[in-house]
Parts: sequence; structure tokens; C-alpha cells
Amino acid sequence: VTALFMMDSHQGLVNRAQTEWFSALAAQIAEESEGTAEIAVMLHIPTAEFEYAYNAAYDPETKSFREGFGAFGEKYEDVCCARRDGMPYEEGFFSALKEAGNVKHLICGHEHMNDFSIVWEGIRLTYTMKVGKSSGYQPGFDGGTVFTVGRGGIKRITHKTRKNDTTHEFYNIEDQFLR
Repeated sequence: VTALFMMDSHQGLVNRAQTEWFSALAAQIAEESEGTAEIAVMLHIPTAEFEYAYNAAYDPETKSFREGFGAFGEKYEDVCCARRDGMPYEEGFFSALKEAGNVKHLICGHEHMNDFSIVWEGIRLTYTMKVGKSSGYQPGFDGGTVFTVGRGGIKRITHKTRKNDTTHEFYNIEDQFLR
């Protein structure tokens, strides 16, 4: 990862001023790196695309992810993104991420019992695991998420949970699944 952006998602919404700021900096980073930069963006509250991606990737009949999404993880609560008239809503931030061309990861938290990760329109969307037992405890969801970074960016996403003071690795997704 050449650049890591940590941005406030205002109740699930990245506003237009933030989007313009991001786009300008992403373009500058791409120019300075001669197109080799990889960007990861971290938000607190997920964007609408987390819901769209999950609905497209998950097959409720088979209770598994469909092929082609490089998906893993669990969803035990609704995606709490911005909504307008009950529907997921955003003001163009995800389009700006795609247009930048160098954003590989969009990472969020907020929901304490979701840890899924899905490639959606060329960008990996990942929920991180929560730390601690407060606010919606689910066995196996007390831990953290480790992003292993190497040449060319994030190489591995690993969710780890604590159980009886022992660390257990649940997911260890290699590079071919991240791209």
C-alpha cells in the first residue's frame, strides 16, 4: 500500500467535499508514483456498496458465497450504510474510488458482528473484526483483523479471534484472492 486514507463517513455517507479532496490526492499520488501506487481507504461506517456487494455475492439458498467475488466471512447484522427512503444511498464516493484506478481496498467497521470481505467492481470491500465483548457479542467475533502488507500492497487479510486467551486464525486469503 502506497497510501492509506482514513476518512470520516458521516453516518455512512462520504460527502462531496470529501470526495473531491480524495480524488485530487489520489490523482496526485498516481502521478507521483507513475501509476504504481496502491491505495487503501478506511472508513468507520460502510458505504452502500457493502450491501450491494453482499446481496450480489451471497446465495441464501445455498448459504454460501457465489463464485467470482473472492468472498469470505460472515454477516450477522444488517449493513448500516446511509439510506434515503429506506434504500442504500451514497453521493458518488465509490464512483470516485473506481475512477481513481489505484484504489484496491475499502475497509470499514461499525457493525460488530460482520466480518465479510468481497471484491466488488474491482475493489475489495472488507469489514474488520471488532475488539471486545461489548455491543452485540457473538461467539467467535472477539478479535481483530490483520492486513499483511508486502510489495505491491495488501497480500493477506486475516481475521483472528481470541478464545480462552488463544489466537485462532479463521481466514487467511492469499494474494490471488485479493485482486
